[in-house]
Amino acid sequence: MGHKILPLLLPLLFIQSSSFATELFNQIKPSVPIIYTAGGVCSGALLENELVLTAAHCVDRLRPLRLNWPGMKENEFVGGKVVHFDDKNDVAIIKITENQAEKQIEKNSRPSFKMLPNDGGLAPGLSVSTIGHPRPTYQPMEGKKSKADLSYFYSKGAIAKVSSDSIALSLTAGFGNSGGPLFDDQGLLISTISRIDNGFVYVAHPEIVRKAIQEAKSTDVEISAKEAKTNIDLYFWLGGHSFVSKIRSHSSLSFGELGFHVADRLSLAVSSNFSEGFRYNAASIGWRFLHEFTDPLKVAYSNVGIESVSFLLNPTEGNSDLLVRKGGPGLFYILNSGRAGYALRLGIHQIDQKTEGQIAVGLFF
Repeated sequence: MGHKILPLLLPLLFIQSSSFATELFNQIKPSVPIIYTAGGVCSGALLENELVLTAAHCVDRLRPLRLNWPGMKENEFVGGKVVHFDDKNDVAIIKITENQAEKQIEKNSRPSFKMLPNDGGLAPGLSVSTIGHPRPTYQPMEGKKSKADLSYFYSKGAIAKVSSDSIALSLTAGFGNSGGPLFDDQGLLISTISRIDNGFVYVAHPEIVRKAIQEAKSTDVEISAKEAKTNIDLYFWLGGHSFVSKIRSHSSLSFGELGFHVADRLSLAVSSNFSEGFRYNAASIGWRFLHEFTDPLKVAYSNVGIESVSFLLNPTEGNSDLLVRKGGPGLFYILNSGRAGYALRLGIHQIDQKTEGQIAVGLFF
């Protein structure tokens, strides 16, 4: 008799489970902001004391933050500052800084997450969920580019393995899910989404998150920009230099440039050309500025600084022993279209007591 009743109960159990998941999603969604910074997008989890938990790699450039909550317009944001930054365990905590934070958050409608009190029940097979914002994509549509709505995706899975410093999950997640909350079936916060490796999603162990929250509650000091991540850009330039026209029948100069952006601000770079017949080298130092636009996914970087350039010339065909070096100091300006894409380079150099100009367009990665 029991084996006949069980198939009849299974649909009812599924409906009840689906209804519970929907209720949990609606309860938690208001507490999961979209976090924009330096052209990237991540997720977060609202905590007590106007704190927001996210992943450290989401804010590792330590640039201005813009948070958007459910119910706000796309161009409305709340500001924030990073008050806890643990790059090793990929955990960060943001303090909301907007003067109208209380009004924007509306604590009654945006409840803060409660942390899981202990780790005793964390084991493989335990049901867990997350809500996040997979990275938006742009697609051609009727001759225009439109942004697909990839915010507030709900994903349910299970714990695959528990380690001393992390937890592996069988869970679907994309890049924009980083920083989003991992919670159990009671809505209790376990950790924050960190990375994807070999098909599994990883989060920091909840004990690490607990300590981070306690430290963040006791400080209001923003993490120094000196702690920001160092980034590397590789440029491929195609352009011209007025000095080249004096040694060749044209002014074309194509070259590569490797840039190191210490703390995402101090820029150090070296360049070398691909042309035949002469050798071009340059070394530069400058400062890197971030430019934001109304669309939080669109940013630009500009680098301004000084550089030293040199041309190694072979004045007589076939005689490699006769080499002449020409060069001198100069100024440069680079404008990038965000984190990768197109770039423009302008330069002015003093060579042989004459002022020479450079202009180039390129790609960077």
